[in-house]
Amino acid sequence: MDVPRHELDADFIAEIAIGTVLLAGGCVGNALTVHFIRKNHELHAPTFVLIACLACTDISALISRYLFLTFDLVLSYAPDGIINFVVVFGLAALHSSNMHIVILAHLRYKLIVYPLHTVDVRLRTIYRNSAIAWIVSILVALCLELPMIIGVDDQVAYIITVCNGFYLLLSTLIPILWFHFYKVKALRSSTAIPSGGHDVTGMMSVMVTLILTSQVVAIVPLVTASVTMSFIDDIHLRNVLGNTAHCFLLLNHSINPVLFFYFSKFRRRNIDEV
Repeated sequence: MDVPRHELDADFIAEIAIGTVLLAGGCVGNALTVHFIRKNHELHAPTFVLIACLACTDISALISRYLFLTFDLVLSYAPDGIINFVVVFGLAALHSSNMHIVILAHLRYKLIVYPLHTVDVRLRTIYRNSAIAWIVSILVALCLELPMIIGVDDQVAYIITVCNGFYLLLSTLIPILWFHFYKVKALRSSTAIPSGGHDVTGMMSVMVTLILTSQVVAIVPLVTASVTMSFIDDIHLRNVLGNTAHCFLLLNHSINPVLFFYFSKFRRRNIDEV
C-alpha cells in the first residue's frame, strides 16, 4: 500500500493531536461500553451484545487507523512485513466495523418488524455472526492488499483504492436503506410494537439510526480522498485530504460509546460507577 509521506508541518501536528484525542477517548469509551454491557445482566440482549461486539471491533479499527495517520512517526522505518500486516489488519477492522453495522441494522429490522419470531434470538447467534464478519473482512482485506504487495502499476492501484472506497460506502448504505424502507413500510401497516414499549423502542431506534448514519457519513471523506488523489498534484493538499479521511473514521469509531451511554436507560447508573 502506498502510504503518503508527510512533513511535520502545523497541519500534520494538528491532525496528529486530534487523532490522539480521538484514539484515547474512543478506546476508553468502547472499553467501558463492553465492560458495562458485560457487567449488567439486564443488557445481555441481542442488540446490546452486538453493540459490545461492534465496540471491540472499533477499538481495533481505532488503533490501526491511528497507525495510518501517524505512519511517518510510527511505521516509516518498520520492515515491510510489519507494514503489510498493519495495512491488512486495518482494512479488515474497517470492513468488519461496517459489517457489524449492517448486522445491527438487520437485527433491529427483525426485532421491530417480527418481534414474535425473534424473541428466541440467541446470543451465540450474535457471536457467530460477529466471527463471520471478521473472517469475511480479513479475506476481503487480503484480496485488496495482495495485489499491492505483489506489485501493480499506479493505475491499477488507483482502481483498487477507489473500488475499496465505493465498496465500503455502498455495502453499508444500500443494506441500511433497504432495511429502513421495509421497516417503515411494515410498521405503517402493523402494530408490532406493544403499548408501553414505544419509549424504549424509540430510544433504541434513534441510537441505532445515529450509529448507522455516522458510519455512512464517515466513509464519504475516504471515498472523496480515494477518487481525487490521482487528480491533485499538490502533495500538501493530498496529505490533508488523506488525514481528514483518517480523522473522520477515528471520530466514527469513537462516537458509538457516546451514543450508547446517552440513549441507554442505564446511563445514570453507569456514569455514577465511572
